[in-house]
Amino acid sequence: MNRSVLLAVAIFTGAATSGFAIPPVPYEDGRPQASLRLEAKDQGVVLRHRAGPNQCDYLGARDVWVWQHADTYYMHYDGSGPKGWLACLAVSKDLEHWIPQGAILDFGATNSNDSAAASYGTTYFDGQRWHMFYLGTPHVTPAPDCIPSFPYLTMKAESAAPGGPWVKRYSVTPFRVKNNTYYAGCASPGYIIKQGSEYLMFFSASTDVPISRTISLARTRDLDGPWTLATEPLLPPTEQIEMGSGAQGGGAGLQQLQMVQAHHRSPIGSLTWQATGDFLRWPGRRPHPSRSQEPHESGHRSGLAGPAVNRSCLGE
Repeated sequence: MNRSVLLAVAIFTGAATSGFAIPPVPYEDGRPQASLRLEAKDQGVVLRHRAGPNQCDYLGARDVWVWQHADTYYMHYDGSGPKGWLACLAVSKDLEHWIPQGAILDFGATNSNDSAAASYGTTYFDGQRWHMFYLGTPHVTPAPDCIPSFPYLTMKAESAAPGGPWVKRYSVTPFRVKNNTYYAGCASPGYIIKQGSEYLMFFSASTDVPISRTISLARTRDLDGPWTLATEPLLPPTEQIEMGSGAQGGGAGLQQLQMVQAHHRSPIGSLTWQATGDFLRWPGRRPHPSRSQEPHESGHRSGLAGPAVNRSCLGE
């Protein structure tokens, strides 16, 4: 059975069964601070940049997306190469020893929405095809950093196999940023689940000026069609969070979803929310589930059950 093993930025994976209090240290921008820290065990760097072929990651590696198919783990990560950032692939049999395979996407043509970066490739398998939703942008900072800049756009590719090759689907426009909304600067891909005949994506959103990051919900009944974005984000933009992962659970149907978030520019930490059945009402932060409350495996599943072991660190 396929399962998403970890879906988060490179500094964070998993969730612990309990947390411990940490001294309050205010963020310089005034965002809310976490009161608990995970009992995470740092596994150390499992994939160093400069290991990929054709210099695909010789300047850096970050932002991982890992899932399992059959007996193999697949890691999509952003690699900084000679021309900028592209989604790259590494494979493993044990989550600790990874073999880099190189870039899986290329830059789009001049004036295309992914002409400057094609990175952060999230995946979903519908039983027949592999769907990738990736981050594209025509804007980056000056070389050699070439760091992707707003707008962050969600774009589509697909493959017959989890390791590719991937074919871009420029004819598909999942969704785009929109002026004067909470996703004016960023509407980038995230974790996908299926509920009934509908697909739900927990995507990363951000305003442009000032930058306020959050997680929101997109819906569709067709993975090759447009998605409808919620009019309001799931979580307050003041939380400054992005790249969430989830786990299904709650008995009959999908009754709740634990979202594990990583604070932008923060140490390891997490916030967990429990959703109501319609996914639009999120009462607030809740303690991490005990082992008796671990989410049931159903299709794709993130590694939320503790003890947490940070196995995703990439050397930058």
